[in-house]
Formats: sequence, C-alpha cells, structure tokens
Amino acid sequence: MSALLCPHCGEEYEVGDSFCISCGANLQLQNYSVGGTAALEDFNRTLSEKLSTDKVEYYNSLVERLESLKGVEEEVEQQKRRVELLGRESKRITQELKKAQAYEAKEKRDYDRLKGFSFAKIIAKIKGDYDEKLEKEEQEYLNRVALTHEIKQTLDEVTRNLRQAEADLSHLQEIDKQRQALSNEHQKFINEVMEGVPHPEEDALESELHEIKQKAEPIRQRYSQLTSAMNHVRRALRHYGEAERKMGSASSYADWDTFVGGGFFVDAAKNSNQSAARRLVYQGNRELQEAARYLPEIRGIRGANVEGPGQLDMFFDNIFTDLRSRDRINRSLHSIQKTRREILRIEQKLRSMLDQDKVNLDQLYGVYERKSKELFEMRKKLVEEYLQRPVKNGKI
Repeated sequence: MSALLCPHCGEEYEVGDSFCISCGANLQLQNYSVGGTAALEDFNRTLSEKLSTDKVEYYNSLVERLESLKGVEEEVEQQKRRVELLGRESKRITQELKKAQAYEAKEKRDYDRLKGFSFAKIIAKIKGDYDEKLEKEEQEYLNRVALTHEIKQTLDEVTRNLRQAEADLSHLQEIDKQRQALSNEHQKFINEVMEGVPHPEEDALESELHEIKQKAEPIRQRYSQLTSAMNHVRRALRHYGEAERKMGSASSYADWDTFVGGGFFVDAAKNSNQSAARRLVYQGNRELQEAARYLPEIRGIRGANVEGPGQLDMFFDNIFTDLRSRDRINRSLHSIQKTRREILRIEQKLRSMLDQDKVNLDQLYGVYERKSKELFEMRKKLVEEYLQRPVKNGKI
C-alpha cells in the first residue's frame, strides 16, 4: 500500500490528518479530490483566480456579520410566542373586566334604588333595617368598584407589556430580515465563486441537480396543461349544469302544456328556457373545445346538442305541435345529461392525473431542495477550507 503524501511538500501523513505537520497545507482538499494531485492543483488554481484579495475580505466581512446575527431567528420565534401569550392574556382579562363592570353597574343600581325614593326603601324603613341594608349595599358597591379598578390596572399592565413585546418583535424581525439578506448574499457569493471550479464530488452533485430538473420539467409542463384543461372542463360543467336546469324547467312546461294546456304564457316560458339552455350549451361546447387542446381524450366527446324552439308552436298551438315540442326538449335534455356524465368522468380522470403529478413533483422538488442544500454546504466547506490554507509569498 502506497503512503499518503502531502501534495504541496511531499511529506507523508496519516489518514484522518487535517493539516500537514510539515508545511501546514489543508489535507481535506486532497481528500475531496479523487483525481489526484493534478486535479487538486487545477481546483486550487481555478479557485485562486476567482478569490482576489478584495473578494476574500468581502467574504470574511459577510461571515463576521452573519456570526454577529446568529440566534436572531430563534429570538424571533420566542418573541412571537411571548406576543401570542400576552395577547391571549389581554383578551382573557378584557372579558373579566367586562363582567366586573357589569356587576359594578348592577350593585350601583341597587344602591341608588335603596338610597333614593323607591319601594325597596319604604319596605326597609317599615322593617326598621334601612340603615343596615343601605350600609351593606354601599359596601358591596364599593367592593365591586375596587375589584374593577384592580382588574383594570392589571389589564393596563398587560397591555403595556404586549405593546412593548410587539415593538421588540418588530425590531427583531427587522434584524432577521437583515440576516436573511446577508444569508442570501453569502449563498450567492459561494455559488458564484464555485461556478466553473472543477471538483469531482461537487460536479457530480451539480449533475444530479441537473438530472432532477430535466426529469421534473416534462411533468411540470404536463401539470400546467392538465390544470388548464381542468379549468375549461369545470367551466363547461357549470354551463352544462345550468343548461340542464333550464331544459328541465322547459320540460316541465312542455308536460304541462301537452297534457293540461297552458296557452301563450306557458309556451313563452317554455321557449325562453329552451333558448337560454341552448346559449349555455354553446358556451359549454366552446369550453370543451378549449380543453381538448390540452387533453386529446376530450376530442372524442362531441358536446351536447340543443334543438331550438319551434317557431310555429305559439301560433299553431295544438296537441301535435305540443308533442313535437316536448320530444325536441326531451332529446335536448338527454343530450345535455349524457354529455355532462361524460365530462364528469373526464374531470375525475383529470383530478387523478393532477394528484399523481403533484405527488411526483413534490417528491422531485423535495429531493432537489435537499440536494441544493447539500451542494451549497459542500461549496461552502471547500471555500472555507481553501481560505484556511497558510499564506505563502502573499498568496493562499
């Protein structure tokens, strides 16, 4: 087994060593590079070209500022919980104060009634215990006043604490926004520096992310198309549903006109509903055509057909014209119902396809997000370990 040699000075080192005991070189970079010394030198050279002195100073400044804001996120969450608790306490005490004020008002009314000219005062005077009752009512009233005052003071204190907590939360949230902005800036810097820098493991992870995006793209496009088709299908169903109600009403008028006799006004109502259903079916059919652009399976559905009202029905009103009109209405109603059943099946199929695509996309996006974080952490570690290398002749 060949010995492990430092790529900088050639001194031997053991597995697990982080730095060369001879020259101080960071040996972790050697462990990352599966391509040997040549690949490591290529990595170092490319990274050195990207990390100028100004950029290194800028990066160190970013890290220092982020370190100074460490823990702000947890403080924000703690403060949110404090505001929530104080808010609940404020509501509870407010309700308690309202009850106390109601009892205080009642005691005041009782006291005023006994003190003023009232039936209760006359009875107490007759019984001879007026002074005793008056003193008792006065004491109960004063006790209620004191209790109300005490609750109000507690509420005022909680309100002050709540306002201060909200102000503190607002301040912390502003600081956290700065932290998030710095974090985004830090991540952008790392990604820009490592872009194009050759490294086997980092390049392999980038390839994985690219493959995930390629795998997700056709699913995303199909999901978008299915969503558009679903929107048109649902609008078509609304039009067909309204058309079915209108045609059902027309059918009821037709039955009445045929078997009972309705005259001009029944014919007018029947034809009006029939015309409205025809317009709605036309709109539904158009939505169906639009949906077919995204989902070929819909092209086999022809759409509903509604026959127009007979022009002579109202002028030659007899049993024969009524029967023909009734047949036309029933045929149209059955056509609407048949089409609507077919569209409901399509809607169910679309919903199933959309649900499955969403599950697949969520899984892919979850993997992509996890791999993206892994890639960033790897890039960050590579940059930080590179910057920790000892400086020779003014260069890292």
